[in-house]
Amino acid sequence: MPGPWTALKVPHLPLETVKLRPHGVSVGRSEPEMPFLRLLSPVPPHELFAEARRATRQGTAPLCRYAPAEAG
Repeated sequence: MPGPWTALKVPHLPLETVKLRPHGVSVGRSEPEMPFLRLLSPVPPHELFAEARRATRQGTAPLCRYAPAEAG
């Protein structure tokens, strides 16, 4: 994904900033706050990809560089 990355503290790996909200993560002053002990998606990956595709096609995706494809 184009755009900035957020450095999370060990044991978590850095993550694209745009992925924080869909994963339910908020980054405070110390530890990241998340719904699980590890950084896990709260929905199945295919649902995340479907939502990303929908947002990209509609031009509402964060950092979307391209307009949706014209039909026809």
